[in-house]
Amino acid sequence: MEQAFNWINQFFEVLVKFIPHLLIIRSTEAGVLFKRGKIIKAIGPGLHWYWPLVTEYYVTAVVRQTQNLPTQAAVTKDKVAVAVSGIIVYKIKDVVAAFGKTFDFNDTMNDVSMTAILPYICSRTYDELIMEINSGQAQEALTKSVRRAVRKYGVAVAFVGLTDFTKATALNHIGVPWQSLPAPSGTT
Repeated sequence: MEQAFNWINQFFEVLVKFIPHLLIIRSTEAGVLFKRGKIIKAIGPGLHWYWPLVTEYYVTAVVRQTQNLPTQAAVTKDKVAVAVSGIIVYKIKDVVAAFGKTFDFNDTMNDVSMTAILPYICSRTYDELIMEINSGQAQEALTKSVRRAVRKYGVAVAFVGLTDFTKATALNHIGVPWQSLPAPSGTT
């Protein structure tokens, strides 16, 4: 008997793919339609019809959002090892660029943002960084840098800030600080 119900359920699942569906998108969202696997179309708030047989969709919030960046290690201009993490506040302005041209939007935002932050950290001494963080200059510079880097992904960055900034000790795989490791043989 259970097999009969499974067969009926599978029949209705296939049948539903031939019937157009109504999609409701909230005023805080936007979406992307993938028609026949390749045509990308942006859809905004409201009611939209789509045909499940040939269309897939992805809907996401496009209003103000935040994303925490994972901690990354860096070395300042004066060779101080630091650990840095931050936050990005942004809005999605172009949903096709954000979700039609990246495999994983959140990973892309993290990777591109962290790559934009690292040169700033490495180009200053530890004392300069502390002074710029306290004065707000660091936030302004990081915001401009990340804004330029993620613009091509349809993102408008409101600001970028550091949430953590501390001296760090870099260890190798056996737990020895990298500064105290002996030089490889044959080198000076």
